[in-house]
Amino acid sequence: PVWQPSEYRYRSWIGIPLVTRDRVLGCLSIGGFAPNRFDAGALQLARTFADQVVIAVENADLFTSEQRRRLHAEQLQQASYRMVTSQDLDSALLAMLEGLSHSVAFDRAHLAMIDHAMGTWTFRTTYPDSSPVPLNHAFPLTAFPLAARVIADQSPLRVPDTDADPGWMPER
Repeated sequence: PVWQPSEYRYRSWIGIPLVTRDRVLGCLSIGGFAPNRFDAGALQLARTFADQVVIAVENADLFTSEQRRRLHAEQLQQASYRMVTSQDLDSALLAMLEGLSHSVAFDRAHLAMIDHAMGTWTFRTTYPDSSPVPLNHAFPLTAFPLAARVIADQSPLRVPDTDADPGWMPER
């Protein structure tokens, strides 16, 4: 059954925001069927309880974040180990992309090396390896303006919607 607010005819109510630093996490809602059910003491106790809820939520968030950081560090260490023990550069690059796939959800990733003198980049590996992108073929950077910008600026770039970005790949 779907909850209907009208099913609960509260005559008295306490609402306490669950606030941490400068953001509201939620709200503690306490209802009473009789009017004047809650006095100032009840309000103070509810505030104290709400403060404890905030601490519990923050601790849970910290614990989860620490677990995630530890897992990512372990995955990076494993990927680094596979990379340094690889027989050749392409195997090392593939190991790094595979390791990345455990930390960042993606459909496909490529690693390409830049030839600044020629203004090209050459895809060395892709993960998963079912990509139609030809490996070891030099492409002009001008065919990939956003990649060229990332390289020129030496700065990361996030594109939320490639269809809405005219600079994505004009030579499709």
